[in-house]
Amino acid sequence: ALLPGAVQSQYVNPNMSAANPSLLDRGITVGYGQFDIAFDDTKMLQQGLDAIGVKYVNRFIPWGFHAWNTWQDILWTFGRTTLWRPRPFTDSIARGL
Repeated sequence: ALLPGAVQSQYVNPNMSAANPSLLDRGITVGYGQFDIAFDDTKMLQQGLDAIGVKYVNRFIPWGFHAWNTWQDILWTFGRTTLWRPRPFTDSIARGL
């Protein structure tokens, strides 16, 4: 996510996808909890990724906060749904788990 108080355009802008065209094909994983200190920043990150067309897998944890158990859940979900898949970031990701 973004550092607290950081301007989003430093992280997500059209130049980012131009410099890294594989992001448009592969995407990234975004995860956070409802009580996470990065909640608002991560929501803004997702809006920025949507604006430039970068696909992402979102793992939202309703009971999560900025702690180890939330990170473990996000990592487990990433491994289960996307890791080692040839093109992991499609519209059908995480269905049928």
